[in-house]
Amino acid sequence: MKSLLFVFILSVVGFSLLTCGSDVPVVNPTPNPPTTPGPNGEITDEQRLAVLKEASKTVYMIGDLKSDAAQQILLAWIKSRPEFAESGIARGNVWALFTDDRLAIFIPNWEGAGETGGRKAMDFSFGRDDFSTARDGISTGGADVSSAGSHVSTARTEGVPASNKAVILYGLGKAFENDCEYLKNMIKSSHTKYDVSVQDASIENLKAVSNVGMFYIRTHGGVGQYRRNSNDYGFNLWTTDTVSAANERLYQPELNSRMLVYVHAVHDRADTVEWHYGISGEFVRHSRYMNFARDAFLYIDACNGLTPEASRFVSSMMGEAPDSMATYLGWTGPKSSDVGTPTARFIFDRLLGLHDKNVPPEAPVQRPFDWSAVYNDLDHRGLGVSSHGGELGYHSNYATKPILTPSVSYIYVNDFENKLVIYGLFGEDPGPDGKVTVDGVPAANVFWTPTFIMCDIPNSGKGSFGDVKVSVRDNESNTVPLSLWTIPLNVSVDDMGLTTEANLQLKIRADVHPYRLIPGEKPRTVQRDSLEILKDDGNPGWIFNTQSTGTYSVGGERQVTCTVEGCTVRDTESTSNWHAALPYKPFGNDLGFKAFYKWAEDMKTIYVRLTVNIPNVGMDFEAYGKCPDKDAVSINRSYPSTLGVSIPTKDINQLEIKLDDNYNITSGTISKTQYIVWGRCETVGKVIRTATWSQASPNPKPTPNTDARLGQ
Repeated sequence: MKSLLFVFILSVVGFSLLTCGSDVPVVNPTPNPPTTPGPNGEITDEQRLAVLKEASKTVYMIGDLKSDAAQQILLAWIKSRPEFAESGIARGNVWALFTDDRLAIFIPNWEGAGETGGRKAMDFSFGRDDFSTARDGISTGGADVSSAGSHVSTARTEGVPASNKAVILYGLGKAFENDCEYLKNMIKSSHTKYDVSVQDASIENLKAVSNVGMFYIRTHGGVGQYRRNSNDYGFNLWTTDTVSAANERLYQPELNSRMLVYVHAVHDRADTVEWHYGISGEFVRHSRYMNFARDAFLYIDACNGLTPEASRFVSSMMGEAPDSMATYLGWTGPKSSDVGTPTARFIFDRLLGLHDKNVPPEAPVQRPFDWSAVYNDLDHRGLGVSSHGGELGYHSNYATKPILTPSVSYIYVNDFENKLVIYGLFGEDPGPDGKVTVDGVPAANVFWTPTFIMCDIPNSGKGSFGDVKVSVRDNESNTVPLSLWTIPLNVSVDDMGLTTEANLQLKIRADVHPYRLIPGEKPRTVQRDSLEILKDDGNPGWIFNTQSTGTYSVGGERQVTCTVEGCTVRDTESTSNWHAALPYKPFGNDLGFKAFYKWAEDMKTIYVRLTVNIPNVGMDFEAYGKCPDKDAVSINRSYPSTLGVSIPTKDINQLEIKLDDNYNITSGTISKTQYIVWGRCETVGKVIRTATWSQASPNPKPTPNTDARLGQ
């Protein structure tokens, strides 16, 4: 009777579809006689395999299951079969419960459907009190997960997976492009040491997932109801294991406990479908099966992996990381490979700072970023959204922002104390192997926080400047150059012929490369200083590197002559020519020079103040007088004096030394003349102060490209 009813339903539906111009074929199968379950709903393996085979034939005759009409035809056939107790449609697929409560799911070929442009509206209402549907939120209470928005997150600050073990699983067949080896090569080309393996998404391989820090699976995902007369729905992942009599016996415990379900989808050929087993959240929770490292990154590249029905699965996956500290990525509905492939490539490229040739480029290339920043950048790239209704979302139970490798934003250096302050994303726990290197030399006394690091470096030699990297478990950050300039600076004063001159070699280290705070923005040079190192609080500035050196020379004389009431008056002050080393002494009043600097906020100008102090210079003074008819009178005396040059001085507040577009210090000069009255003749003379500096090139030269690709 049911068979006749089914034929009638199909005929009516088929006629309706033809009159509406649908391309769904009319289906008038003559099904095999249905089998009758036992008194308690028992079904033998033979009965189950027979009806699953019959279902495949029915789907083959229906054709494409993506339309609502085609799904209604299949649903009508399911309802005609006594082997099934309950059935329905959820999230773009059809589900059916056997009389013994085993679940079967029919997944249309969303993966191979392509993208048509625009986003299909999805109804996310589900009638369950424990699921949130707020567009931009995700609940963190219990197993509650929202799916209704493209910005689904609860990320807080920064963290690197505690294990370098990475597993990439592929469950789709030959009907689809397998991009997993490409993703593996992307990861292997980075400055990270993830041990990446690509595997089939088989039941046994999934069971063996252990202590994994990075998990990615590309497969079919489907939703179905787990129990009759309930709203107990769940999400399931297709595996590569086919349904067979042998596997029914092998996996009977998993099937009876709902760890495994039956999933019907396209595999090796786009025009055929197969029955495979799918894993549920119960499978993930099994004590001897899957587990992940703390702060694991879990990317489920399958339809419906972040729907409300997937709540149990999400909680199960994250719950297999210590303290549930993990980040889970999933799709809020159906999607195709056409959007899944470029989205996955983009995500790994931006998380690892790769600038892969097949990913939309940034110019200049950029450093690795945290997951939440990369996720926000998906919108700008038109990625992570499918015209079939799915959007990529995520749920994070971190205390810190998810990152796959450290990332350096910019660096401050205290030249005098040889301390670095490194800003970026580093993770909360560096572990025993966390370190900072400068030109390959490990820094000392490292103080680590998630967003900045302080450490000590040498004041000269290897490790005092060069490429700076931060690493966690051998996963290296991008390279940022700590550059060294040696500025040739000449300062002098000509005091009416009495000269003082200093030739200085000022050594200064800094990071002046352009950087980004968020992906995709125009690189900036302004460095915000949360430690207030650059605060203008009246102090003269930072102290140059203690390897700065100088020499001085003094000499000459000044002399004035005049006639007063017929008498000749002459005053002469002189010193012997002298040349010697001038040490850098930022403090005290001994022989030496003091020099201080501050960078402009845009890191393009260095403001310099200095004082040259040369004490105990032997000076000779002669006061000569000769009146008519009288003997000449000469008074001579010698005394020590302090000579020097000081900036700021009259009309020179500071030196402004500028960098050109290639980070070279440009040559410059400044000269000011002051008029003074000196000697008994009250002669007006000139005091000329001059500062001249030559071009200086940085070592190493900064670059806007601070990527993290191996070998660059």
